[in-house]
Amino acid sequence: HGYFKSPFVDATYLRQRSLPSYLARTYRGNHNSWYENDFGPVDVDQLEGRLKLDLSFLSVQPFLTATNVLRQVYFKRDTLPDSNQAIPVQADGAAQILSPGVDLRIHFLKYWNFEAKAMYTLVSGKAKEAFPIPEFFINASLYYNRVFLDGKIVLETGLEAHHKSPYFAYDYDPTIQRFFIQNNFKIPSYIVTDFFFALKVRRTRLFLKIPQVNQRLSTNPGYFTTPYYTGQRMVFDLGVNWQFFD
Repeated sequence: HGYFKSPFVDATYLRQRSLPSYLARTYRGNHNSWYENDFGPVDVDQLEGRLKLDLSFLSVQPFLTATNVLRQVYFKRDTLPDSNQAIPVQADGAAQILSPGVDLRIHFLKYWNFEAKAMYTLVSGKAKEAFPIPEFFINASLYYNRVFLDGKIVLETGLEAHHKSPYFAYDYDPTIQRFFIQNNFKIPSYIVTDFFFALKVRRTRLFLKIPQVNQRLSTNPGYFTTPYYTGQRMVFDLGVNWQFFD
């Protein structure tokens, strides 16, 4: 691992070699089994560069990540008819993952902040099947943050939103507790918006969160995180954290 840091440019290089997990090599259970898979090591080379354009009220940081993965070990659906079990395989070749994007931060009206991350991902190569990644990915938050009485009271409240483009997300095999690739159920795009409120008074923290606050505003009142597993519906999460020491 190596990195370069400067006021305007950051660069990182990573070289990694790892052995496949023991589960991927040998397993015996009630529903499936495999023995002594002769999997070779997985090699990863990753290069990331970031351009930093920071002002007192504005930060724009474009970045680019290029990754090459050789002999990836992953799980896929068993070839038996009507099977929903997963078996381990090793990719015959390499996959290249190219991810340009940008991080944005805006501070305005003294106490308001807007932060966003947008990224595009392109997967290519002989082993691209092993990496089901959404083409577009966006996270954003708009929040109000204020400090009172020299830090004794801290208030933060706002909205967080997440969006990704449609893709074939991993399916799940509960018998081995592993996710595996599938090509039958495409997860549709959906914007998930959460409301949060947090108040710190000395050593006490109060927080409220309402996930998917936009549920009633959408024509599809729900979303999937993986095939046939729905995401969190709109609820109220309320909590208190009180530390009894100085």
